[in-house]
Amino acid sequence: MDEETIRLTAYRIWEQQGKPDGQDFVHWLQAREELTTPPTDGLAGSIESSVTPPNPDRSKRQATAAGQKTRSRKPNS
Repeated sequence: MDEETIRLTAYRIWEQQGKPDGQDFVHWLQAREELTTPPTDGLAGSIESSVTPPNPDRSKRQATAAGQKTRSRKPNS
């Protein structure tokens, strides 16, 4: 990574933040961080992290509710 790339990136950050005074070092550091961080596709984590694990309490409640429904039925004699 060369200094010219960092400078241009820092300049872009400075413009995006409204051209504040006295933030050149902060923008330089932000530019270096941005350029050294591997690019992502915008998705946080993997597929595994985005899948919600089953809630055991909910499963028990559903099973209990289903069991109550079947028990409340009386066979016709």
